[in-house]
Formats: sequence, structure tokens, C-alpha cells
Amino acid sequence: MGKTVYLIKNDDLPSNLSFLPYLDKYSWPSEEYLSIDLFITTDIAAKSRTGKGEIFFEKARKSLCIDHHRTN
Repeated sequence: MGKTVYLIKNDDLPSNLSFLPYLDKYSWPSEEYLSIDLFITTDIAAKSRTGKGEIFFEKARKSLCIDHHRTN
């Protein structure tokens, strides 16, 4: 599809989760991400819970939240 994907992290993962694949693909938020088409988040009850990613959520042309909370 020719799309670039950024995996944004807010915190370092605890060492007991270091076995998870693709952890090296996650990066800290960067100004280069301000021009994004789609921001996807999972298991977040409110956009304020996206932490450092909130600015990217706001700037994205579209957003998608996959969650089980009723408040979404």
C-alpha cells in the first residue's frame, strides 16, 4: 500500500515484556509524525490517555480507537 507506519511509545516497557516482537520498531514521538493520515490507538478510554501521542491524535486527518470501554 506504500504507507509508512510509526509505532509511538509513551514509556519504556517493563523488562518482563522484553520477549514481545517488534519492540525495536517503537520510537518516542517526533515532530516528523505531525503530518499523518491515520492515528490508531487501542485500549484507551479517552484521548487524553494517549499521553505524548495526543498531539498526533489531534493533528491526524482521521483517527481510529479500538476499545471495549463504553465511554468511546
